Amino acid sequence: MKVITFFNSEKQLIKKAAQGNREAQRKLYDTHAPKMLGVCRRYLNDVMQAEEAMCNGFLKVFKNLDRYRDEGSFEGWVRRIMVRECIDQWWKKDPFRFKDEINGE
Repeated sequence: MKVITFFNSEKQLIKKAAQGNREAQRKLYDTHAPKMLGVCRRYLNDVMQAEEAMCNGFLKVFKNLDRYRDEGSFEGWVRRIMVRECIDQWWKKDPFRFKDEINGE
């Protein structure tokens, strides 16, 4: 018989995910991935790059869940990680483009 875990709140879900509970991590991913893919698509035009940035971003989210201090929304914290990941990926792809745009060249 399979035991099904129920989570009463997002706080409880985050706590379990930080402890390495795969089911909790999957639930967080399923809840936030559609919105975060949209965020990544705004920064990266290529769908494949946006998906890669989102996946890398979620790896960072789960690796650093213990750093989430419950100040502000969890979604905002995840969004900030995704934006930083997109910018990092954009810089890797075209590191000189932004510099040229600032200088007007």
